[in-house]
Amino acid sequence: MHYELSFKMIERDYKAFLQDGFYVSPKTDTSLHKHNYTEVHVIGEGRVEFRIDNHTLTVVGPAILTIPAPHMHCCTYQDENLLHIAYQTDCQADQLRTYPVEAGIVKTFFDEIQRCRFTGNYSSVALYIPLFCSLYRQEHIGVTEIKDYNFLISEFFILNYDKDVYLSDLAEQLHISERHAERLVLQYTGHSFREELVAVRMRIANQLMQAENASLEQIAKYVGYRSYSGFWKAMKRFESKKAQ
Repeated sequence: MHYELSFKMIERDYKAFLQDGFYVSPKTDTSLHKHNYTEVHVIGEGRVEFRIDNHTLTVVGPAILTIPAPHMHCCTYQDENLLHIAYQTDCQADQLRTYPVEAGIVKTFFDEIQRCRFTGNYSSVALYIPLFCSLYRQEHIGVTEIKDYNFLISEFFILNYDKDVYLSDLAEQLHISERHAERLVLQYTGHSFREELVAVRMRIANQLMQAENASLEQIAKYVGYRSYSGFWKAMKRFESKKAQ
């Protein structure tokens, strides 16, 4: 079976072409050939030699080799226990070059390939191909700064409810004024900054009281209160407001 995978980077969408899943030469020597697309060789471990145009190139894993079109090439030697696959992609490389790859990433990549050969589902491999392409394209893999204030505000309270935090801390993290930060908290939570902090603390405290064999003093400290009395007063005020 031949497969076509689609993957996305910031610049545009790309495709990878997998021949018989992934092309792996069963022979030591392959015929001299060229492609219309960049051919990417992933070497997990061992050594493989290539003839590329009129030159010989040796690659030792873990590494990737990019062979742009229209270089003539073939594999002339490979170690007996070599881990080696190749695919073509329209995410074109500008030059013939080898790139080192972290060994753990390559190992999990080859483990995933083995699973794909049994299941016939190669979609999970699309997670790795953009990573290899980013080595030679010098592009980000669709990673941009988070601008979703709803997510950022929610995560701020979840990660900081047990600390002494203030509106100024949130404003500094979001790189905005305190006034703007207060408006955003009200917009996305329906509460002021202090009210939302207490609400998150009380939600966690209630979960702990139901699931943990802990004293109220321990729970109070866990959710950010320095004393049990402060925690108890905050809980009473919170419960009375909910009942209104």
